Amino acid sequence: MISKIIAVVFCATTSFVFSQQTKQLKIIKQKYDIEVEKYSKICEADLKKTNLSEEKRNISDRCRNAISLINSKRNRENLQELARIKAEGTGNNIAGSTEDLEFSKQSEEIPEYPGGFNQFRSEVGNNFDTEAIAGDGVFRCEITFVIERDGSITEVKAGGNNSDFNTQAELAVYLVENKFSVAKLNGIPVRYRMRLPLSLSFE
Repeated sequence: MISKIIAVVFCATTSFVFSQQTKQLKIIKQKYDIEVEKYSKICEADLKKTNLSEEKRNISDRCRNAISLINSKRNRENLQELARIKAEGTGNNIAGSTEDLEFSKQSEEIPEYPGGFNQFRSEVGNNFDTEAIAGDGVFRCEITFVIERDGSITEVKAGGNNSDFNTQAELAVYLVENKFSVAKLNGIPVRYRMRLPLSLSFE
């Protein structure tokens, strides 16, 4: 089996407890989390019924394949929602001029994620569906996104040499659970653009 290791590197300098995810992404997450938990309990019960190592191995393989299938379904629905977000927007944008994007270099208060960048990096890594990427080697992309005046993430775009990797990277950022704090210039909330280089190593 190929081991896939995510290395996320941040090149930006950076709490809200409100949810960042869109309503539909939250619905998808809850639905499939319940399915995974339910099947995991069934597997755990089946494993307790036998002491035979070969039978335990077969049960573990069956459970791993079933949960992988559930997660594949989850990813398909997430990608459908990502396509909608890119076509229609998240609904979190706050009206304002596009010049606000330039304030990222001038802001006196920059956005911060609850728990810091390491927490944000950890969530992005945990949200990444490595099974959706075929091939081996190292894949890289650069993700840009905007922190809106309410701390939500919008306009996520990934540029790299693998389209599947780019798509999964964009989805992983949209799936983070919390909002950032708000960037401010002269005490006024402004939009803030961030850049996130990301690499995935298949070993």
